[in-house]
Amino acid sequence: MADKTVKILIIDDDEVVCSHLAASLQLDSYQISTASSGAQALLSMERDWPDIVLLDIVMPGMDGYEVCKRIRSAPNQQPFIIFITGHDKLADEVDSLARGADDYIAKPISIKYLQARVEVAARVQRLQNSLYSEKRLLAEKLEETATVISKTAHDIRSPLSIILNYLTLLTDSAVDAGRVQEVCSRRVKQMLMLIDDVLCYAKLNAGTIEFNPEN
Repeated sequence: MADKTVKILIIDDDEVVCSHLAASLQLDSYQISTASSGAQALLSMERDWPDIVLLDIVMPGMDGYEVCKRIRSAPNQQPFIIFITGHDKLADEVDSLARGADDYIAKPISIKYLQARVEVAARVQRLQNSLYSEKRLLAEKLEETATVISKTAHDIRSPLSIILNYLTLLTDSAVDAGRVQEVCSRRVKQMLMLIDDVLCYAKLNAGTIEFNPEN
């Protein structure tokens, strides 16, 4: 079963081939777009980034190798690139994979074979999309954690400085030791509360406790 959320971009200077491939894959309910040149394809990708790219190698102007190179240099999540070409030698396939392709289909194209390869590509992309989302979520969590730690360290520094200042006063016989003890005790409790907050935050992120705003 094809996933209609999977976006496929077909790049081929032969409009007949482009239309034929698009019609064949639309039967599987993919979201299909086409481009008749490398430049047009790259412009299209600026507006709508695909999950899978079917890319002809031999095209006038910018060939498929150059298009693939530019796609691979983009910071976006990478699409699954399938080279489509009339070259069917093993050396051509190896060269294409070395240049950044994920798969390689030689012409003339069997539609059943194409549909099967695209479905494999779609499964790979679904897994990659899931990993990409998890990676982004992890990065957000790490950034949030770093912010909490930085803020807590700053908040702890203040009462620690106060405690140290008051302790130095104990060398002065005129200082009320009871007052110093009271201030230091209050500041220590403040730091313990901050530490408890950090531990609570860690448990929330680990999923070991449930957040209840009423408590």
